[in-house]
Amino acid sequence: KCRIRSWHGPRNFGLLRRLALNALNQESTYRRSLRQKSKRAAMDNDYMVAVLSSFCQA
Repeated sequence: KCRIRSWHGPRNFGLLRRLALNALNQESTYRRSLRQKSKRAAMDNDYMVAVLSSFCQA
């Protein structure tokens, strides 16, 4: 049974998804599409740290 779709999972996961999308939208050093930024963050840990640190400072 999928835990994302039970109890408060959909609301919690939606919140995390929106936070991640907002962090990628605010990141401006890598001027590409949101899809490309997401893929790069998934593959490059240094870029993911840069995205998260810039989001937390704002």
